[in-house]
Amino acid sequence: MRQGPVLLALAVLAACGPRHPFPGITSDDGGPTLADRVGLAGGLPWGDSAQAKAERATELGRMKSLGLHRMRLDLTWSQIETAPGQFDFSGLDPAVRDASQAGISLLGILDYGNHIYPTASSQAGSTDVGQQDHSPPVDVAHYADYVRAVVAHFRPQVTEYELWNEPNVWSRFFLPKADPVKYAALARAGVDAGRQACPTCTFVLAGVSMPQPMPPPFAGLSPDGLDYLHDVYRAAPDLNRWVDAVAFHPYQYPKDPPEQETEPYPGYVQGSLSTQTKNVQALEGGQEGKPPPLWVTEDGWSTNPDVPSTDAELGQVMGLSPSLVADARGMLGETAFERLVETMRGVSEADQGRDLERAILLSASLGIARFYVYTLADSGDHPEYNQEAAFGVYRDDGSPKPAAPVLSTLLTRFGSLRYSSDVTAALGLSQPDRALAFRDGSRSVLALWRWQQGTQGVEIDSLPGATTVVASDGRVLATKAKGDSLELTVGPDVAWVEVAR
Repeated sequence: MRQGPVLLALAVLAACGPRHPFPGITSDDGGPTLADRVGLAGGLPWGDSAQAKAERATELGRMKSLGLHRMRLDLTWSQIETAPGQFDFSGLDPAVRDASQAGISLLGILDYGNHIYPTASSQAGSTDVGQQDHSPPVDVAHYADYVRAVVAHFRPQVTEYELWNEPNVWSRFFLPKADPVKYAALARAGVDAGRQACPTCTFVLAGVSMPQPMPPPFAGLSPDGLDYLHDVYRAAPDLNRWVDAVAFHPYQYPKDPPEQETEPYPGYVQGSLSTQTKNVQALEGGQEGKPPPLWVTEDGWSTNPDVPSTDAELGQVMGLSPSLVADARGMLGETAFERLVETMRGVSEADQGRDLERAILLSASLGIARFYVYTLADSGDHPEYNQEAAFGVYRDDGSPKPAAPVLSTLLTRFGSLRYSSDVTAALGLSQPDRALAFRDGSRSVLALWRWQQGTQGVEIDSLPGATTVVASDGRVLATKAKGDSLELTVGPDVAWVEVAR
């Protein structure tokens, strides 16, 4: 009977939290601002029709309203080189022109294959043009010619290029099998050709999907991204000397927060953003030359509330034939297969906004130079069960999800900030709480959150200047004068504590 009041008193003390001075934030890391780190992984309609122009205007307008000025865009080889040696930029030129006029800097993806040349798929006997267009050429010189032509054509409008996309995902992007040796040769040929056309341009190794140990059901669809990248380095041990950045896509399956070390299967840990970053950094550090910067060229959280229920739906979502889906079901067994399907279920719209914001802030603290959010808007292709159709921060009807005002606040109000330091311990906090410090010329700002359930109280004494507490969506929660104390409850939504100096 006496436990109730005692436990209640302890809960009240925990909610109040310890008193700590506002941490000294005297410098930043010298890296990019938040606004300069963050871009959009998306697409723009090609062509100069009235409809294409209108759609581009809508997309670019949304980007500007969110504070985004970077975009990752496919420069699809098979749509540009329509006959050997004949390059047609008439469809792509209007999109690049409109983006440039809107102040959007492009990261062009030099992808994928082209059926007009022999490809790995055609060599394996495939006559499917779509498969060949997602397959590397037998002779990488053809890819090099395409890269050289694209880079020369778009110089100086486009100065950053990514060499393919997720080459370890053989079922979609590097048919008929993931081949790190072939990719290493392709990437080196592309970089060499690109530098001939633009010596000062930036060339980024293709983002590998999920560089982490993969559970058995995934291993056949997408080889362990870290092992794949290791094999690329083994095939090109001097890679650090000729590539300008290394990219990865740290998606979480199941769709966990970026801080979560996920263990969906015994013995397999799909690491948090921090773990995946450290995995790649350690791999880079063991190679020849100075490790290049890390970029996240895709990451996001889908909001599909359901999962596919038939083999036909699964085939559509996974890019596989229904017969292959049925084979996988039989090979894995019903229980393991259903666990695989369940990882495709999305998160709530509120969690999408939280996870995106926290991933961007964590990436800054980890020294990741770029973070491209996937993506701008949902498509109408069954977003209720198709995860690929529900990654947008806008719904298909054009209405914003909660992630939209979160991104807008991050990039417009706080976009000029540079990362300073992790001050979690300085405020008497520990995991699952986070407190990261940022600054610009006139402000010191803390970003605080808790990534697991529950809340934690913290009290900051003797504020060094006029202070405003801002919610993730931009609402002002409190204001304090210099010298005041601030009591704050830390929860899953980022709270910004902004101090004017």
